Order: sequence, then C-alpha cells, then structure tokens
Amino acid sequence: MKLMIYYIFLISCFVPIWLYGQPKSKILEVGDKAPPLVVQKWIKGEPVLEFKKGHVYVVEFGFVACVPCRAITPHLTELSHKYAGEVTFIGMHVWENNKENLNDLSYVQKVKDYLVMMGDKIDFPTAVDVPQQTTADLWMKAAGKRGAPISFVIDQSGTIAWIGHPGQLDSVLEQVIVGTFDAKAYTLVKEEKKQLEMKYRLKLGDPAPALSVSKWIKGKPVIALKEGEVYLIVITPEMMELNARKNIPLLTKIARKFRDQVTVIGVYSEGTSQEQEVVDFVEELGDQIDYPVAIDDPDRTMYQSWNRAAKKGGITGYIVDREGQIVWFGYPQHMGEVLKETIRGNGLGAGKKRNEIFRRRQDVLKEISGMFVEGNHETALYRLDSLIERNPEDQILYNYKYNYLLQTRTKEGEEKANDLLEWMLNYMSNSYFYWEWFLSDAIRSHPNPNFDLAIAVADRAIKEAETGLIMTDLIRAKAAIYADSVKGMGDLEKAVNVLKEGEKNPKIAKDAKAVSLLRGDFYQYKFRVLAGKNDKEANGLLQKVLNDELDGLKWVWGTLIWYALELQKTPDYNLLLQLADRNIEVFTSATKQEPNYSINNVKAIAIKADIYAAKGDRKKALECYERAVVYSKTTDDAMTIDYYEELLSNFINKEK
Repeated sequence: MKLMIYYIFLISCFVPIWLYGQPKSKILEVGDKAPPLVVQKWIKGEPVLEFKKGHVYVVEFGFVACVPCRAITPHLTELSHKYAGEVTFIGMHVWENNKENLNDLSYVQKVKDYLVMMGDKIDFPTAVDVPQQTTADLWMKAAGKRGAPISFVIDQSGTIAWIGHPGQLDSVLEQVIVGTFDAKAYTLVKEEKKQLEMKYRLKLGDPAPALSVSKWIKGKPVIALKEGEVYLIVITPEMMELNARKNIPLLTKIARKFRDQVTVIGVYSEGTSQEQEVVDFVEELGDQIDYPVAIDDPDRTMYQSWNRAAKKGGITGYIVDREGQIVWFGYPQHMGEVLKETIRGNGLGAGKKRNEIFRRRQDVLKEISGMFVEGNHETALYRLDSLIERNPEDQILYNYKYNYLLQTRTKEGEEKANDLLEWMLNYMSNSYFYWEWFLSDAIRSHPNPNFDLAIAVADRAIKEAETGLIMTDLIRAKAAIYADSVKGMGDLEKAVNVLKEGEKNPKIAKDAKAVSLLRGDFYQYKFRVLAGKNDKEANGLLQKVLNDELDGLKWVWGTLIWYALELQKTPDYNLLLQLADRNIEVFTSATKQEPNYSINNVKAIAIKADIYAAKGDRKKALECYERAVVYSKTTDDAMTIDYYEELLSNFINKEK
C-alpha cells in the first residue's frame, strides 16, 4: 500500500522528468509555491510524499564532495530532533551525476556509501536527484544558487518562506513555526538595502541624512539637524576599537573650543546586543566625553544611511554646514582646517580641496611605490621628502619613509632609518603622532634596530601621553621592544616588569579597558617565560587567567591557548578546554542577537578543535572544525570561509 501511494505521489506531486523536460527560465523567489522534488531514489528515512498543509519543511541541497555540506549536517540533525513533529528536514543530493552518460546510475551508490559513512550524523530523509538534475534546475538554478549548502524553508501554506545558508536556520525556523516570519518584509528589506547600496552614494554637497538613533545617553539630545548651525557627527561602528577611544580627546577639545559655533555629536553603532556596553563605556569616561552621545537604532540606520552610503566602514566624521549639506567626511584626525573653514562659511570648497589633496597624495604614494619596485630609490625618497614637507603632520608619511629606507637593503638606508627615528624623537610633536603604531613597526621591520633609541622614544611618548589609553598602548609598545630586543625570545622578563609597573600608573588604573590590555599582555609574556621550562607554574598562571574577573580579557584567551599548544611539554588539556569554552561562550553571547556569527566566534570554535587535535581526540576535533566551517559561512567574509574550509580539509586529509 505504501508503495502504491509512493507511485501515485510521483505522478501527482513529484512530476516525472518527461513532463518537465528542460526547466523554464522562471525565477524562484521567496513567496513562490515550492516546486516538486524529482528524485531518482530515496536513500535514507521515510520518503516525503507531499508538502502537507500546516507543516513546515526544510529542503537542504548538497553533494558528497561538498565539505561545508558535510560540516553542517550534524547541526541539521540537531534541528530535526528539536523540531520533530513540526518541521521535516529533507536532504537532497544534487550534481552527483555523470554528465557525459545520463544512463550511468553509479552515483546513487556513491551517495549511499556517503550516508553510511556519516551514520547518525544525518538523521532525516535523504534523496538523490535524477541524472538530468531536474530538481537542481527547478530549485537551485531557478533561485540563482550555484553553490552549496543551501536551505529552502517551506511554510505551512506550501510557500517558500526563506532561502539561505543553513547556519542561519535557527532564528528563521522559530519565526516560521509560530507564524511570525514575514517573508515579504524580509525580501523587501533585503531589496531596499541592495538598492540603497547600488543607487545611493553619499558625496560632498549632498544633504545630510536624518539623525536616527534609539536613545541619547549623554548630553542634550539633538532631535534634528537645524539650518544655520554647523555639526561634526562622528559615527563609530566598534565602540571598543582603540581608535574610537583615541578620537575622544580630539572631539572633546573641538566641542569645548567651538562650543557656540559647532555641535559635536558621537553616535555608536554597535547593534542592540552591545547597547549596555556602550552605556557603561560612556559613563566610565565621564567628563572626558564632553559632547552629546547617542546609540544607533536597532537597524543601524545611521551606519547604513551615512557610513555605508559614503563607502566608509570604520570610524567616520561628517562636517555638516549651515545649509545642511555635507562638506567633508573621513577619519576625524584628518579633517585639517575644513571645520574652521566651515565656520567661516567656506566649508564645501575647503572639503573638496582637502579631498583633492588627499587624492593627489594617494597618487604620489602610488608613484613612489612603483619607483621602489623598479629600484629608483633615490628619486622615490626625494618625492616622499617633498610630500612630507607639504604635509608635516601627516604621520603615515613618516612610516612610509622609515620602511622605504629599510627597503633599500643597504647599510646607509638602515642608518638613515635610525637617524629618522632620532629626529622624530627630538622634533616631532606627540600631539598628533601615534608613536605606539610606529614603534611596533619600526622595531620589527629593522634588521638592526637601535633598541636604546626606541626605548627613549617610548619613554618620551609615555610621558607626554594625553590619556590613559594612549599611555597604555605606548607601554605595550615598550614591552614589545624589550621582548624583541634579542634574537629569539627576547628579554621577556623586562617586558613583564614594564607591563606590571604600567598597571600601577594613576592614569591607567582608573580605565578598566587600559588595565585589561596591560594585564592581557602581562599574562602572555609571563606565560612565554614559564611555558616549557616550568609547566606547573605555567598552568597555574592559566588558572589565574581563568579566574580573573577583569572584563575585557577575552582577547587573550585564544592566544594563550596557542602558546600552550606550541610551547608546553605537558599542557593541561582540561584547563585549556575550559578556557576555550569560556572563549566560545563570550563570543556567542556577544553575537546571539545578531543574524550572523562573528569571525571571533568562528576562531574560538577552531581553537577548541586545535586542543582536541593535540589531545588526540580526533572525533571531537573533527566536530569542532566542522562547526567552525558552518559558522564561517554566516560571516559573509570570503577569506574567512576559505580559510576554515581549508583548515577542515587539511585535517580530514591528515586523518586519511
């Protein structure tokens, strides 16, 4: 009887191949009726004979050679168990056939063998497409999908509610099951964002977009931009980014200096999951922030309509003149005289001039780079000196010169690089130069650096540091100089002492973020001193790190695990797994209200896989590497996806 029903279903719902022939060019979109499944054979589980009304289905497309498909299947099985009775999962293998011989059905056995190998990791009905790949054409090709894995969610009415990567199914299914998922709104939002990115680009002279914030957390709220007033609006996508903190003294200085002429506004666009962290951060800094501060709305409208429209991903300042038009945007430290000119009524002209200067600067730097590649070092350095003369406060140019001098690969070039460093020590103003960046690059790239000179530069910069955070970065740079001062391990003990003493500085002690950075470096250097020489003490230090409740240490856990696996002779794997779980927990918590997992979250999972691999637990290592691949797909970052797919592939090949 069951067989009879199956044949009837093939005729009525899963229409035979000869009735379809080549699929029409119809596009399959969210909101369309689900096409039929044309199967060669159901290989596992009970055949799904129809898309029943009132029931939800997930059709998951993949193929045997697809590593990400293999990685996602355990999670799909978990979901199929979680929503048993409410959602039916269907695995559909496509693109397995012999294209040159459609009569060759050996691919069916290949899929069978694969399912046997996967065992209970795949615990839902699974079928394989016909040799003509009709199902692949009706679903994947029609939807414009050329890669796998891809999930199609069919709602209770038999309509496609969602199409996307299975790593995002969790939140989608919850809404589809209870009937709150709005497919049209979902599609509309995606289309609106796409149109915004394609058609609307913010440029100088355009009217400033509206202010759209969820709440004002400091200062007098600015409800709307008023004509006749000048504004400096700084949008910060990542509140804890060091550059964000370093811009605060500049913005406060401008706010106080031009109190009656310019309204400075800070907007943090972190997403709703980070809102409390932003509030705590602003309260912690107190009167160091002396201008109105707001939080972007849950949709990050400010970030979308300002930064994304201006093709700016990081911290970006916007100067709006009295006519309500944007006269300049860019990194706040680079605005030059544009703000003053805007106050005088010449903002747009000054902004365009500033941008033109910057464009020419980039062109010249590109030419100089080409000259060095061709070996014309003398001419290139002459051009660079001319550029520095015209832009003495442009800090990056000194970095270029230092590195280019080293690229000459001559003793004279190395000596001139040291001479440049000494000149900078004596004549450069600390107010606009980021010594902590330069010092790190200078010491690491110089074949024979003058370490005494580098330490002198660091000490002078530390003494003149305006804020605790800037001082923190300089102390970290000084510690790095000691750590790199000898071939090999360096003088790690001196680095440890520099960090330990730095934490006692009054400017730093009151800034929790600064303290966490110094302590994090302290733990790293101290662990390197102990690991491999005294593993018992090294493990004791790891336990101390695990028990340290100082907020902001999460960034160091992964690094310590890596050092432990590389340097220790007798690592405590259970302790390392505790650190790894804490790492994963923190990053998962930070992203649980966002649609995608962060790159840090993926990295944390892969680190746990490394521990299992070192411990010899191959099964758990494989599971973690597979999870890392699954979640890497949700980052929409091609390099991240490729990296973790290769990591998994290498591990599998090594096992073979």
